[in-house]
Amino acid sequence: MIGFLAAVCAIVSALLFARTLVGGDKRWLAKRVAPHVTPRTAPVVEPHRQRASRHPQIDALLDATERRLRGRAWESFSARVERADVPFRAVELLYLGCTCAFLAAAFGVAAIGAGAVLIAPLLVAAIVWLVLGARARRRLAAFEQQLPDILATLASSLRAGHGFLQSLQAVAADAPEPARKELRRVLAETRLGRPIEEALADLADRIPSEDLVFVVTSITVQRQVGGSLAHLFETVNEVVRRRQAFARKVRALTATGRASARVLAVLPFALLLFLTAINHAYTAPLYTTRTGQLLLAASACSVGVGSLILRRMASLKGTV
Repeated sequence: MIGFLAAVCAIVSALLFARTLVGGDKRWLAKRVAPHVTPRTAPVVEPHRQRASRHPQIDALLDATERRLRGRAWESFSARVERADVPFRAVELLYLGCTCAFLAAAFGVAAIGAGAVLIAPLLVAAIVWLVLGARARRRLAAFEQQLPDILATLASSLRAGHGFLQSLQAVAADAPEPARKELRRVLAETRLGRPIEEALADLADRIPSEDLVFVVTSITVQRQVGGSLAHLFETVNEVVRRRQAFARKVRALTATGRASARVLAVLPFALLLFLTAINHAYTAPLYTTRTGQLLLAASACSVGVGSLILRRMASLKGTV
């Protein structure tokens, strides 16, 4: 049964990877807006028909899996994938991760014993989760760094007499990534009839930045009560710049604590791998016996809890 599941995951993952290399499937938003933005002179090919002509069985399997896994945990994983901006859907990444977990378990069993059946999937899941988090944090940091310039440009454009959507379109045309992609998505959603307030709120969900939430809230309030939008952007820009300067100062003061937390979290696992590499017979009981496996699980839990406590102590949340 395990071999059959591994074969299915491997086949699905291989087809997904090949499709990505050949040209990739269009992203979800592009599929949704293509019939509305395609010129009338060009024939409109519906996205679901275009996709069905390539891999209908694979797409049906992915859609069925996505419907089956709906829930709070799956929504959290999907949001993490979207924030990381990877070229895969969440369900595609799930199949790729399952294939990697099966392969890692197979190599682990051959190398260190049966204990790898439990360790390898957890290790692959942790790596995928951490990589997605790292990509999302880099993307968030880049957007927050671009936000003051975006606000300044919007204020200047509004001072020149342009409307809000026209100013947003001008900013989206010249802004670097990831601001360009996110602002273009907001504009595409407004062209399809979605209120600008809802599109901006959705942007704040995709980019979980406190500064962006502050900006979106200010825009929503201004559009409800009226006032000078250009003056609002200038004021918000100054507030955002001060918040970011204060956050950089706090990060500099807590850099030592955060570095210590990372070292203490990685050191036990690095030492275990080093001992396994130089003297496998010495650490073999940890992988092959039930007592050793329980000790590994307890150690991993202890290190994880300690890392969370240290991260919380050195966190910026609540200070800015």
